[in-house]
Amino acid sequence: MGNFRGTVTCGACYGQGHNKRSCPRLTERLENNYKHLADAIANGGGSSWDETRAERMAMQIAKRTGTNPKTGEILVKRGPKRRCSYCKYQQPYDEDHGVGHTRRTCAAMKEDRRAAIAGTALMRKAVLEHMQEVGVGVGALIQQRMSGYFPDPKNPGETTWDRREVATMVRSIQWDAITVFDPQASIFITQRVNEFGTNTQQYVELPYIYDDTGERMRVSEDGVISATEGNIIGTWYVGPHENENTYNRKRLLSGVSGATIKPPANWLSGESPAIDAELKQRKG
Repeated sequence: MGNFRGTVTCGACYGQGHNKRSCPRLTERLENNYKHLADAIANGGGSSWDETRAERMAMQIAKRTGTNPKTGEILVKRGPKRRCSYCKYQQPYDEDHGVGHTRRTCAAMKEDRRAAIAGTALMRKAVLEHMQEVGVGVGALIQQRMSGYFPDPKNPGETTWDRREVATMVRSIQWDAITVFDPQASIFITQRVNEFGTNTQQYVELPYIYDDTGERMRVSEDGVISATEGNIIGTWYVGPHENENTYNRKRLLSGVSGATIKPPANWLSGESPAIDAELKQRKG
């Protein structure tokens, strides 16, 4: 809870006007404990564990008072150790990794961004060729198995919650969502053909790209397309397939001319706000 009295309350002695870091009583207690421990060690009554405790206690006192009671050394106060939050994401257990710069100037993040853009450009080329080849674009009809309210065959005029296969039409495409970071992005915005004129819509992922042997193609973050490495592109087969997921089954009922499937200008360059958004949320 917030302190509504306008005065800082110490978490160690519960006095007001200072915090635990500057508490004089806590400092005095540490100094007394250290003196007793140091005397015991000097008289031969301390163990190796006591010596370790004394070292740590001396450093605590040095941080509070500026002077190490064991060595008499004056502690030079330094500013906070700034460390790049992106490098902490990359190397979370290496305390020195990323020291001396911020995300804004981080060379590692800039290189990862460059590689992601280049990889996305390669992936988008393959995805576009497949979309144009099979005709999955605006105007295409996709049969989807989905949950919703449907006419109740037992009660004419009423609806019932069920999971059925319905025909949907692709109304628009979220082109920027296609990146190597999300090869299964839901890029197609569809609408049930019996709900035209309403605000209802569904989202459909990219379809699988598969080779002549039926192997689903994958993409790595550097844009390498293969059947063995990386994340699988898409989530559904354009045509019938014996291994398809019956619960989320999708089928292309009617495609469109590939010539009508045209991405925005500069899309094939790989640039995307989705890449920047992904890198931005990567924090150690």
